[in-house]
Amino acid sequence: MNNDDEHICKNIKYLMTKLLYERRFYFDKNCYLNSEGMKILIEISRLINRCFPHYRNRIRYIIRNPSIDNIAKLAEDLYGSELIEGLFYDPYSYSYDI
Repeated sequence: MNNDDEHICKNIKYLMTKLLYERRFYFDKNCYLNSEGMKILIEISRLINRCFPHYRNRIRYIIRNPSIDNIAKLAEDLYGSELIEGLFYDPYSYSYDI
């Protein structure tokens, strides 16, 4: 991997982390991406298609079905379980009680 590819991979990891760990800003109450989250996912897909072209069909599927589960599975496949280790245990994720 050359220096440009390493930079792209770091950007993908940063954007995935931002999307998954700040999910109250990017996901709705049904755990699907909102419009701001879709902007980040489109950027991630552009970078992944450049760096990992064999994920092209999977990215298409995720864009059509942008649930947190699908995005977390992709992040786990790309970077291993350390990226999503504490993802599903977040006491501050969603609280709609008023």
